[in-house]
Amino acid sequence: MGVSYISSRKKKFEDSEKKRRINFGKKVQEMRRKAGYSRNEFCNIINISYDALIRIELGQVDPNTPHLEEKIKKGLTKSYMVITI
Repeated sequence: MGVSYISSRKKKFEDSEKKRRINFGKKVQEMRRKAGYSRNEFCNIINISYDALIRIELGQVDPNTPHLEEKIKKGLTKSYMVITI
């Protein structure tokens, strides 16, 4: 028996979703590095766990997770002032 049309379409959709998650994760990692943040620093800035950031960068998290992309963008555009006394 061959693969049904529906199974074939479902597999293509799953593959494209996987690619989208992986591309998003790579982009997050690239932008974090360009901003000069370690993973620990970035986790503190955007208030997520280290494990969550690892899953994002490995493409295991759906970028459509509510507020995820917005939170990451804000974290990458924040500027912090260091005040010394």
